[in-house]
Order: sequence, then C-alpha cells, then structure tokens
Amino acid sequence: MWLAPEQADSRITAAVTAGGTVVDDSHAPAFTVLADPDGNRVCVCTALDRD
Repeated sequence: MWLAPEQADSRITAAVTAGGTVVDDSHAPAFTVLADPDGNRVCVCTALDRD
C-alpha cells in the first residue's frame, strides 16, 4: 500500500496495535513489511529513500 510519508508511521502503529507484527523494517521508510495474525503480509510503501 502506498502512503504519503507523513501517514506511514501512524498506519504501521495502528496495524501493530490491532494485532499485526512488523516482519521487516530494514528498508524503512521506503517500505515496511507487516503481517496480520494469520500471516498475511502487506507492504507499507512511501516515496522516501528510494534510489
């Protein structure tokens, strides 16, 4: 999911609060991979730090 950079942190926090987990944030803020409790993954992407 592509988001404005200023929205990404609050969306990630909301997902974790709802029971999700951060799978990989090694490329943040360009993208962060999250998983829901069932293991379904989503990538939160921004235009920051992209080459």
